[in-house]
Amino acid sequence: MSADAGAPTPILDSERLAEIDQLEAFRPGLRLSLVDKFEATLRSRLAICHQPDGDAAALREAAHALKSVAGSLGADRLLAAATQVEQLADDPALPAAIATLHDEAERASAALRVWAQGGDR
Repeated sequence: MSADAGAPTPILDSERLAEIDQLEAFRPGLRLSLVDKFEATLRSRLAICHQPDGDAAALREAAHALKSVAGSLGADRLLAAATQVEQLADDPALPAAIATLHDEAERASAALRVWAQGGDR
């Protein structure tokens, strides 16, 4: 997907979602199923990111899992935020990265839910 240099990255990659939309014709309910799984993974992995014990390895693993699920559904901004958390697991800048991750997770989840129900993306 190409974008203008100054334009913000969309919350969702419409090309990736269009690929999934094509599969929906052969497997009705696929979008909702994928979004339900996305949200379950999101909740469990974000919980790890918010644990106060500071386990960097667990945090990296959670962020990596979020990258995978975000990438599979075209949630590119969430993928970028998870990448940053994974890279900053031992860094003092981690709290800001986790806050961004949380914000992007909410945006992606809301946008995916609308898409899954047949709305605009």
